[in-house]
Amino acid sequence: MKKVFDVRVGDMSKPDEKKMLEAQSPLNSATNIRSPLLVVQGANDPRVRKAESDRIVIALRDRGDAVEYLVAPDEGHGFAGHDNRMALYAAMEKFLARYVGGRCQDSVPPGVKKRLDVLTVDVKSVKAPAAAPAESAVAPQAPPEAQFRPSRISAGKEKVITRFTMTGQKMVMTTVRSVTAARSRGRKIWRVVDVTTGGMGAGTDTVDIDAQTACTLHRGAMQGPGMLLLDFTPEGVRGSMNMPGKPTPVDVKFSGQIVSDNAGIDVAVCTLPLKEGYRATLNMFDSSIWKVRPMTLSVTGREKITTEAGLFDAFVVDVKPADGGSGNLKYWITSTAPRIVRNDSEIPESMGGGIITTELAK
Repeated sequence: MKKVFDVRVGDMSKPDEKKMLEAQSPLNSATNIRSPLLVVQGANDPRVRKAESDRIVIALRDRGDAVEYLVAPDEGHGFAGHDNRMALYAAMEKFLARYVGGRCQDSVPPGVKKRLDVLTVDVKSVKAPAAAPAESAVAPQAPPEAQFRPSRISAGKEKVITRFTMTGQKMVMTTVRSVTAARSRGRKIWRVVDVTTGGMGAGTDTVDIDAQTACTLHRGAMQGPGMLLLDFTPEGVRGSMNMPGKPTPVDVKFSGQIVSDNAGIDVAVCTLPLKEGYRATLNMFDSSIWKVRPMTLSVTGREKITTEAGLFDAFVVDVKPADGGSGNLKYWITSTAPRIVRNDSEIPESMGGGIITTELAK
């Protein structure tokens, strides 16, 4: 998508096009805004960052111009949640009546009023985004590369409940995960199959994991009419994303060991020698952005955690993109006979933002 915008809008890596974009930037022309402005922002918007809206609001506020600001903490590019949309419509109507004239409904349902109070930002409280900290003269030492221990993988079956919270909506899915020993192309593997049903329909996700390295070899996922087929090699990831009438090739160059997202990283993380203070890095192929991302893993503590399946003593494991972008993962992994009893994953901003919570069920 970035390549498309580089062509359609302008390429920041080219000096002449960067200069053109700076000249066209609304922020650099904020002094020309004369009319009252209502700024509406999704906090998780991957295209129009909240920091950009903050700057416009500050520019008008500091000049004494009329500006109002709404920010939805659970939205991306556009408001998808019903309550957020109703609150937005109420705010728009009052804003237009105030500055343009015409009829306006003074009363709104209590639920809409409550949501509007959440979305409304006092423009006096908006602060300029902090500048990026200067780089230290001595770069911090990176954690060592993760050393997986495939002998910790074992056959079995378990059921998990997944709850999605995104764009103002909530959905529940049930997944049965089975792990079996198999062979593929003459190689011993562990085959992990996730069969999912629920609010987003039915789907199957199969990941083949090398029994010698715990890295991903193949992945095949089907969700409705869509199909994802990937091969993982020492040179990178190749395959295709097939939607009806629109196959998209995948060819990502990368040198080194890779795990896939979803089951691939879940299984691999459980093979590590986890203990408090443990840190490592690993390379994960993120299928939402078609990119291999270095991830930093750290054990941040130990907790007692309760799920539908019972009470567990677990390590708390944070896995974060080394590039500082969205897509954080948090695992609760049992300290003995390692297994994941809970997993919180951040839906990337490129997909609208949100949280996915998965817990072990009976």
